[in-house]
Amino acid sequence: MDLPPSPMDIDLTPTFGAVFIGALGMMALYGLTSLQTFIYFTFYPDDRPSLKCLVSLIWILDSFHICLVCHALYHYLIKNYANPAVLNTGIWSLWTSIIVNLIIGCIVQGFFTGRLYVVTSRPVRRWLIPSITILILFHLAFGLESAIWGYVLQTFDRFKTKLWSSALPFAIFAVVSDVAIAISLCITLWQTKSYFMTTNSVINSLMIFAINRCLLTSGIAVVEIVLFAVFPDALWYVGVDFVVGKLYANSLLATLNTRYSVRGRAAAEGTAPASSTSGAPSPAALRAPGLVFSTVVPVDGSVHDGSVEQKV
Repeated sequence: MDLPPSPMDIDLTPTFGAVFIGALGMMALYGLTSLQTFIYFTFYPDDRPSLKCLVSLIWILDSFHICLVCHALYHYLIKNYANPAVLNTGIWSLWTSIIVNLIIGCIVQGFFTGRLYVVTSRPVRRWLIPSITILILFHLAFGLESAIWGYVLQTFDRFKTKLWSSALPFAIFAVVSDVAIAISLCITLWQTKSYFMTTNSVINSLMIFAINRCLLTSGIAVVEIVLFAVFPDALWYVGVDFVVGKLYANSLLATLNTRYSVRGRAAAEGTAPASSTSGAPSPAALRAPGLVFSTVVPVDGSVHDGSVEQKV
């Protein structure tokens, strides 16, 4: 009977070495998440309670994710250091961390979809919002399926059989939904451009912010897809997945925390009349939480298509 290999005979670099590297990046981004959460509650104490609850929920989920990953790493690298057979078994905390990351990502995508609902005209939102919602639901469904297969199959060798049918579509729909949201925001902002130089300057900044957010989250998801295909026997994709949730959380918090800077730029560059031939918003009316803006709303409070007031 052959004895199992000793710990010194196993190369952990492509497996738990990759997971450990991902955990280091995750911890660094968690520090940024905590800092941005502190900044938010310090500078935006008058935000509505629902938004404060959203920020609190994101931070709590992010903290819970950290605890799950630390538990998994302790289980594999410390508690079972001299037990190589355990390294092929997926512990519950590892699969649960995937679900928590998934929830964070879908919440953030839902937030930006809600901003799209506010700023788009009624005919557009009738087909745009349901389309993006369907993409997010596919992202959620394949993510849950991947995690559930992890619980059921228990070992990484068995889980590899589901990489192409569950895990890969999970990453693909994450990219597609992020890109769809970013493109929709950019098109909506582009359509509001006018003859006001100050207005256009702020709108350009918001478009760049939307693109950068998309590049961060979808770019990491693309890396995850490549690692699925190139290194199916390694765990590099798990290390990358640790980082994805932190990028989603920070993109939401950065969006909320840039409102003062956007308003300050509009005020510094000057205020133009609210009305123009194109019906575009004045710089003073740009009150974007990073990505969205408001136009002038009539005194009676009525909101017409293409003229909305940001509620954040």
